[in-house]
Amino acid sequence: MTAQSVARRYAAALMAASQAPLDDGLDRQLAELAQTLTSSEGRLLFFNPTISASAKRALVQKLVGESDILYRFLAVVIEHGREQLIEEVARAFHHLVLTQAGYTEAVVETARVLDTEEQELARMALDRFLGKKSWPTFQVEPALIGGIRVRFGDRMIDGTVAGDLSRLRNLLSQANQSEVSP
Repeated sequence: MTAQSVARRYAAALMAASQAPLDDGLDRQLAELAQTLTSSEGRLLFFNPTISASAKRALVQKLVGESDILYRFLAVVIEHGREQLIEEVARAFHHLVLTQAGYTEAVVETARVLDTEEQELARMALDRFLGKKSWPTFQVEPALIGGIRVRFGDRMIDGTVAGDLSRLRNLLSQANQSEVSP
């Protein structure tokens, strides 16, 4: 079983135990905790095999505070020696929360940083294209030169200058091969 599939199982267990709606904060709290624990300082404590499980649980209890469900969940993760999966579990849980709320996750890549208004316009256009709500993550990829590339599920929409140039290169290559062939 791959680490990703184990992480998805843990995320599904947390979802079942919490019945967390999108706005209850558990998703955000798990993501923040994962970020803290996977930081360089967090790794020294949380992923160190010489630190006992009870010390790791005490650290988590201090970090999560009032969230009993998150503490109990992470205590099980620690008990099973799966601490290294916490970041992947947080991503899988986020995906489940969004899916349950009817969102489609998407990665929107552009050559430059989009301002808030441009991001909102891109999200609205994506919502219309998908026919449902989207949850885009915006990334800058300077190699795109210009335009936009959107990935969602196993699909991709490539409206970039780099993509256009690549398609044009392929067309020219095919035309050139057609002229050379008898």
